[in-house]
Amino acid sequence: DGANWTTLAGLTGTVGVLTINPANDHPIAGGAFPGNCAEWDGANWTILAGLTGNVEALTINSTNGHLVAGGTFTGNCAEWDGATWTTLGEVGGEVAALTVDPATGHLVAGGMVFTNSGCMEWDGATWNPLGQLSGWCLGLTVDPSNGHVIAGGVLAVGGSVFATCAEWDGTNWTSLGVLSDWADQPFSFVRALAIDPANDQLVAGGSFL
Repeated sequence: DGANWTTLAGLTGTVGVLTINPANDHPIAGGAFPGNCAEWDGANWTILAGLTGNVEALTINSTNGHLVAGGTFTGNCAEWDGATWTTLGEVGGEVAALTVDPATGHLVAGGMVFTNSGCMEWDGATWNPLGQLSGWCLGLTVDPSNGHVIAGGVLAVGGSVFATCAEWDGTNWTSLGVLSDWADQPFSFVRALAIDPANDQLVAGGSFL
């Protein structure tokens, strides 16, 4: 409330990701708790039942307003239509981050064990690699000033240029440099990304020097 924290009681376990339902402004939580995904109505949590594993990423599909979850459950990425979950194909591994590319309206998934790319794009029917970005993509956001997708994690651009952050311009990935030297800090990575609306600057969180 601006001064104090109020517990939204009712979930037993770990909440790892949050988003807001734009249809009603209700918070939605994902994580490792019974049911794995739940919506808060102001008084109680309601489980969005049907996912069989941890939820690590949430976003809203801009084309239909549906909630999309990613994680370690069967299929790794699924869409909630208000009543049931529908698996979105087979992305190829654990999904750790989700966003929507505003240029195409396509879902973008980042993960740790994808076969073909660090980022995959859903065109409504199939998942395809989003450019030449390999490694672990653990965080995704969109720069509102240009609509570019930004990825964070432990990444290699074009197969060789190490980066902890990279930017997708619709055609190519460009490294945004490294936040620490992998040789000195071998477990350095970016886990979370956001844009500061006051200055349009990228903010990164993770494990780095």
